[in-house]
Amino acid sequence: MNFKIQAFFILTLYFLIMTETLEIKINNLKFDCIAAGNKEDELVIFLHGFPESSYMWKKLITNISKNGFYCIAPNLRGYSIGACPEGKENYTLDKLAADVFNIFKFFNKPKFHLVGHDWGAAIGWKVVHDYKDLIFSWTGVSVPHIQAFGNAMVNDVEQNKMSQYIKNFQLPSLPEMEIQKK
Repeated sequence: MNFKIQAFFILTLYFLIMTETLEIKINNLKFDCIAAGNKEDELVIFLHGFPESSYMWKKLITNISKNGFYCIAPNLRGYSIGACPEGKENYTLDKLAADVFNIFKFFNKPKFHLVGHDWGAAIGWKVVHDYKDLIFSWTGVSVPHIQAFGNAMVNDVEQNKMSQYIKNFQLPSLPEMEIQKK
């Protein structure tokens, strides 16, 4: 076996060993999660962006867990097979933030750290606003505070143009048609 193939198998095995998969049931939804670390340590929840999944955090949660943290990365509502309710009314920031809160409550911890990227950062800003007393720390990656972002979308022509894709995703059937073209 050549060195590159051997290294690939070793790294794959390393990441499989270092994380575990969990299914967290909240009401009638089931969230697929990856986890790393000691369950007794402080909790860190990682929220992925669009069109990503919890897998984007796999290497990072493995590394952070080595520093004394229990890391969870859920596939968010709409990404977990068991958490895809129909209708856009089921995907409001209030409901998505409540999902994060309920995932946190599942672990029976007093507080948690939160990290969000892209769409996960938008959700994270809402979580921090609604549940500020439960947050040790918040790290938002690639998305500013949602009020500042909303203001820029309304008042900055360039930002409005660059963010048009967000509006397009809210049109019936258009996102699905665009994805099927590729």
